[in-house]
Amino acid sequence: FYATVANCDEEEEEEEQRSPETLLDGTPVFRTDSVDPNQIIGPLGIFAERWVPVENTFDYMIQFENLEEAAAPAQYVEITTILDENLNVATFELGDFNFGDLNFVVPANRFSYSTRLTDRLSEGYYVDFAAEFNPATRVVTWTLEAIDPQTGDRISDPAAGFLPPNVSAPDG
Repeated sequence: FYATVANCDEEEEEEEQRSPETLLDGTPVFRTDSVDPNQIIGPLGIFAERWVPVENTFDYMIQFENLEEAAAPAQYVEITTILDENLNVATFELGDFNFGDLNFVVPANRFSYSTRLTDRLSEGYYVDFAAEFNPATRVVTWTLEAIDPQTGDRISDPAAGFLPPNVSAPDG
């Protein structure tokens, strides 16, 4: 799963030196890894201060996985982050997201978005996706939940889910 956060007037703080990577459009980015293989990838900036042009749009990518050691596929995933206090909240908007090999376009200028991913019906479930930014608290939350098409509730089979253990990357 990849979600892009677009239009952020923010300068990331450097935690440690890392080799730059690039987004699909060629923008240099740095990788910040957490202990639970999730990460946020964003603008690299230049010089020791990592300056970024204020007129640019800054795309951030959030990646997460279900650990190879996990006992079951994930049925519910929630990702929450708090945006920096220096961010001009009026410039924030949600961006497009990917789920497996599928790409989904989020309409422009959105603080919230939700949809049901019905393409997973062949697996026996839908996936509900929701994203929301609260400008007052600066909290952004994304959720994904596997839904039983018969009941409309979260799937009850503990062996079923939309994000399998990542035994064969990038499956999970």
